[in-house]
Amino acid sequence: MPFTAMVILQYGSYFRATSHGKVFDNVTSAVTARFLDYALTASQFCLGFVMMAGAGSNLHQQFGLPLWGGSVIMAVLVLEAGMLDVEKITNLFGAITPFMLLLIFIAAIAAIVSGPGISATCRNMRSRPSTSHCPIGG
Repeated sequence: MPFTAMVILQYGSYFRATSHGKVFDNVTSAVTARFLDYALTASQFCLGFVMMAGAGSNLHQQFGLPLWGGSVIMAVLVLEAGMLDVEKITNLFGAITPFMLLLIFIAAIAAIVSGPGISATCRNMRSRPSTSHCPIGG
């Protein structure tokens, strides 16, 4: 899927397209273009649905918020981003990226520094059967 998205973006740049429909119309037949348009819409809907559910469960797991709370927060953020044009979204990503890289770097340092505790926890989890009530679990 990422490769397909990259190809579509390349074609979009080549055709100077303002919509993915123009790219599909130029590289395929009308029927295939319509199919690709519907498939793209369905896949984006599914990705959005999973993203909303994931946000709800993530904030519930980390902070104890209700499941619907994180989903509502993500839905508001998606709607806000949907009202921006491409230039503003690109600028927003450009502003957020250094902060994200800093957080990833800090998380990597923290994982390296506290490494033995994590591996001991993993060893304890490995030695404990997860399905002890099941005949195949032992």
